[in-house]
Amino acid sequence: MVYLGTFSKVLFPTLRIGYHVLPPALIEAFVQVRRFVDMHSQLMEQVVLADFMLEGHYARHLKRIRTLYAERRAALP
Repeated sequence: MVYLGTFSKVLFPTLRIGYHVLPPALIEAFVQVRRFVDMHSQLMEQVVLADFMLEGHYARHLKRIRTLYAERRAALP
């Protein structure tokens, strides 16, 4: 199974960083395609996002927005 996603909708649209979760057998093929298709990556943004996640800020952000959206959904008739 392959999962693809983006951080654009959860954090902010201009971030433009996506991800894929792959089975080990597909990793090398995806790396090769990525090198061919994308000549440059947003290295600084990726490092900042990784730190943001490692420090637990991303998980707290998700919890906060899930609670907020649940409250908003509950307020609808």
